[in-house]
Amino acid sequence: VTDDVVIGDAMESGPKGEMANCIYSSLKCRGCHSAVGKVIHSAPSRLAMARSIFLLYKANISCYILNSSSMVKASTLTFDLKPFRESMNEV
Repeated sequence: VTDDVVIGDAMESGPKGEMANCIYSSLKCRGCHSAVGKVIHSAPSRLAMARSIFLLYKANISCYILNSSSMVKASTLTFDLKPFRESMNEV
């Protein structure tokens, strides 16, 4: 992925909840080995648009704020996002 984030070798399956019937790999920080997200390889049709997209855990990442030159936890930020399906239709 980058020099700082790597895709785990093992593929996992989601046994229940939103990830039920999905096959995915973990995204991990190369430095501290913390899980920072996952990438879905196989998913039911309802999640087809999420295949091969990096899903990040806001609680485990930090963001660099350009206008203030500062680092903050992503979980403290609010992102103005469109519904996922709407964003994918634009692509």
